[in-house]
Amino acid sequence: ADINETTFELRLGILQAKVEKMSMYVPDDVLEFLARNIKSNIRELEGALNKVAHTSLIGRSMTVESASETLADLLRSNHKSITIAEIQ
Repeated sequence: ADINETTFELRLGILQAKVEKMSMYVPDDVLEFLARNIKSNIRELEGALNKVAHTSLIGRSMTVESASETLADLLRSNHKSITIAEIQ
């Protein structure tokens, strides 16, 4: 196993701690969505949380759907498959 690999539970715990520290409300389903989909590194996970939180500041409701829309580019890059041709 990769030393830098994080579990879903760890990523979720990090998000919950950050939300608590910042005294803001993010629905549990949105935090779970982020923890499931942003696996690359903790900095990117926290950045995704900040982007999603920002959408609520501009008046959009914070839902899994709005988080998915806000993070569409990031989610696409995280799920990009690498082909053998790209490696060679």
